[in-house]
Amino acid sequence: MRRPLVEALINDGGDELKKSLIQYMQSGNTFTPVGEVTLVDSLGPYAFNINMTMMGAVFERIKPKTDELMVFEDSHMHQVVREIDRFWERKEHYDRLGLMHSRGILMYGPPGTGKSGALQQVVEMMAKRGDVVFFAKSTSAICEGLKSFREIEPKRRAVICFEEADELVRYEERGLLQLMDGDAKTDNVLYLATTNYIDRLPPRMLRPGRFDKKIYIGPPSMESRLKYLRHKLKGLAEDAEIVRMARESEGFGFGHLRELIAGVYAMGEPVAEVMDRLRAPVVESNKPSKSLVSLLG
Repeated sequence: MRRPLVEALINDGGDELKKSLIQYMQSGNTFTPVGEVTLVDSLGPYAFNINMTMMGAVFERIKPKTDELMVFEDSHMHQVVREIDRFWERKEHYDRLGLMHSRGILMYGPPGTGKSGALQQVVEMMAKRGDVVFFAKSTSAICEGLKSFREIEPKRRAVICFEEADELVRYEERGLLQLMDGDAKTDNVLYLATTNYIDRLPPRMLRPGRFDKKIYIGPPSMESRLKYLRHKLKGLAEDAEIVRMARESEGFGFGHLRELIAGVYAMGEPVAEVMDRLRAPVVESNKPSKSLVSLLG
């Protein structure tokens, strides 16, 4: 069986020809350096999963899960976006100082406060601006993916996202340290992560050079709760009832508000009963311990 022409040229044409022919090969939403499919010279401004296969890193285009997300004025999302924009705009200053243009941002706070939603909104916004965004479940996938990506697009801006950073550190701390502040560190890359349990991250992961900026994502404000409930309950509840629920849901995250709506308007449970059921876990706080205050800045 004959090898695909492009693969034969790459393998037999010498280093210079190989370099000139290094491109992605596309099959549907999957981009890989091997295969008898359409050649693509750069990844589009989208979000991709990095998957490891027998052929190495493969990029699978995905759509951010933004169907139920809402943009709130002066929200945590805007704070994260401002920090990212400032980082990209300062590249020449990094270069002038001889510093690698790399930074880590960690969003932390109690479960259900909107960290995943903010992350997905940021991903969509970054893609619309022309950046390429990668998700990966392991540090080895990130390392291999970045290596392949840099061979084809050496100067392109890239955002690396991973949720539940505490779980990744639990199993792959050494790999993550190498990726963010070691031999595997890559230029022109921003790392964006979330965690519900910042106390589970060792102090060495929180120091500058790894997660340089920590942004606390707390429960939504009264105004944000009211806007969310009005949006979801339009035509289903009187405004006075919506305002009352917004006032009585102090400390609730968006996950709790979704369950409040489901419990009352889908399951038919009394509002007071659902509120009482949801309040117990909300009492728990995930604010950083005093021992972390100096590290968080």
